[in-house]
Amino acid sequence: MGKRNNDIGCGTFLVAVIVVLFCWLIGPAICYFDGWLLGNVCQSLFGTTLVNGMNTVFNTTFTVDQLPTIFGTIAMVGGFFKSGTIASKAISKWEK
Repeated sequence: MGKRNNDIGCGTFLVAVIVVLFCWLIGPAICYFDGWLLGNVCQSLFGTTLVNGMNTVFNTTFTVDQLPTIFGTIAMVGGFFKSGTIASKAISKWEK
């Protein structure tokens, strides 16, 4: 029988670091793109109404063509503040 090598190689460690960095860098871009797509959908469905409401509430001068960029930015920033908890124990008491 041959001797088993239980050590992870330098190549395996390097690949793991590259994968983690890639996911860490590409995650915000995916969040932005998802928000941008939703902004395009909202722009075409009810963009004028939404922009008028935002301008009234926030006292700004947004235009309809800025909606995808606004949605993408808010989605990306909001992605940094999301938590990992999906359900709480308060919900589980209703399952009985």
